[in-house]
Amino acid sequence: MTTTTHFDQLQLAERWGLSPKTLARWRVIGTGPKYIRLPGKVIYL
Repeated sequence: MTTTTHFDQLQLAERWGLSPKTLARWRVIGTGPKYIRLPGKVIYL
């Protein structure tokens, strides 16, 4: 059985020791981890 954990932007930034703005910039330029957009939120897979 596979367990999948999802993180919001603040959780992932803290976990990886990054600024949330770095994750946002990576989304704009098309790099970084996979994510999905939900209404009012970004979830990283």
